[in-house]
Amino acid sequence: MTNRKNKQAKIVKRTVKYLSIAPDTESVRSVLQSSPDAVIKAVANAALNARQGDVQVPPKLKRLFSKYHRHIDYLTDRRRPLIQKRRLLVQRGGFLPVIAPLIATVLGSVGGEFISRIFRKDE
Repeated sequence: MTNRKNKQAKIVKRTVKYLSIAPDTESVRSVLQSSPDAVIKAVANAALNARQGDVQVPPKLKRLFSKYHRHIDYLTDRRRPLIQKRRLLVQRGGFLPVIAPLIATVLGSVGGEFISRIFRKDE
């Protein structure tokens, strides 16, 4: 059982790392559609960290971040089910072009410590 859990955690970590360096929004969208729930939790946590100011967000992204603050609030709301958060992230013409660079910024600046902190909560 522990071995299976470790494999799942490694898959999720690799997926989150890929999302932080993904070349375009279409690849991010396709990965998010088929990824496990833990990846959606990690993306929501990244948005929460950026919203709370735990991570420095560049001024260019701050403007976009404030424009889509309702989507960010929806994504970071713990009462929302993961399926609704996933739909919000993968909808076409939606707010994924904004959240993709934000994910890259947050995950790139905090790096492995951020990812490991997510999975320490689950263990």
